[in-house]
Amino acid sequence: MVVVAAAGGTGTVGRNIAEALIAQANHEVIIQSRTANPLKAKEIGVRAIGTDYKEVSATRKILEDNNVHTVISALIRMPGTAGPFGTESHPSRRRL
Repeated sequence: MVVVAAAGGTGTVGRNIAEALIAQANHEVIIQSRTANPLKAKEIGVRAIGTDYKEVSATRKILEDNNVHTVISALIRMPGTAGPFGTESHPSRRRL
């Protein structure tokens, strides 16, 4: 079974993505969020992993340790904030 990580999976969009994947029953789904949220993970019925997305090597290790094949990102930035990657570095310019 392919392991899929839903980055931002405790938010509204990410949760909908995770729930759709779970309903297909073709994937093992893992939720990644900036902070571990065991209550939401239990509600959804999957494992949740707190991830500091600014730490690329740590994020890579999480993905490798959990045999993640595919990451679906639902990460957002709140208006008026720098977001998890700051203003200088955009996630599309980073390599895992």
